[in-house]
Amino acid sequence: MTCRSSAAAGRLTLGPLADGEARELVARLIGAQRTAAEPEAVAALIAACGGLPAALREAAGRLAARPRWPVAHMVERLAARPGADPQGS
Repeated sequence: MTCRSSAAAGRLTLGPLADGEARELVARLIGAQRTAAEPEAVAALIAACGGLPAALREAAGRLAARPRWPVAHMVERLAARPGADPQGS
């Protein structure tokens, strides 16, 4: 991921987050209670997103906008996209 703005004249490259950091990011976006209710699905979401912050923000943002969707539903949608790795790696 790169970022370019008037405040930043260069590029910032972000790699995958550590598991704990990725869980924290997801929890901030969809809520700690929702994250705790589906720990396996959250782990699968993190894997499907490769731990990448931008991908996690996008997926968790969609979940935040759809509070009735289980996290597992988003994981299924990600797995069904063309070119998706069913193992999440």
